[in-house]
Amino acid sequence: MANHAVLVGLFESNKTFDYDDYDYEEVVCPSSTVSGALAVFMPLLYSLGFLWGLLGNGLVLAILWLKRKLSVMDIFILLLSLTDSLLLFTLPLWAVDAVKGWIMGAKLCKLSGVLFEINLYCGIFTLACLSVDFCLSIVRGGLR
Repeated sequence: MANHAVLVGLFESNKTFDYDDYDYEEVVCPSSTVSGALAVFMPLLYSLGFLWGLLGNGLVLAILWLKRKLSVMDIFILLLSLTDSLLLFTLPLWAVDAVKGWIMGAKLCKLSGVLFEINLYCGIFTLACLSVDFCLSIVRGGLR
């Protein structure tokens, strides 16, 4: 009976909040503008990463395309290459952001963020699957 009295006292002073005078300002893409020597270095770094990434992932995709018969490990490497390519396409946007701030609009900012998140989580999941497959191949190979 004592617990019931505590709960009744808790709910007697319940008040609602008036949201009419609340101003919500959504910050979609906070700008990461750099200055000085970094204003030259950061776009250069992003550009080099973009070019090397395209070259590396393109090479991986070309080799897997020529191989035709793919093992499970090859499929995981293919998925890693595809998700990394998604991230590569956002690097030019980051280069512009480093120099001028985010000028491309909210939709492109959200798309860039989504591509980054897809890359992060798919990459982690694919690497975990690749590790499990590798461990299982060692265990199965040791049982023969």
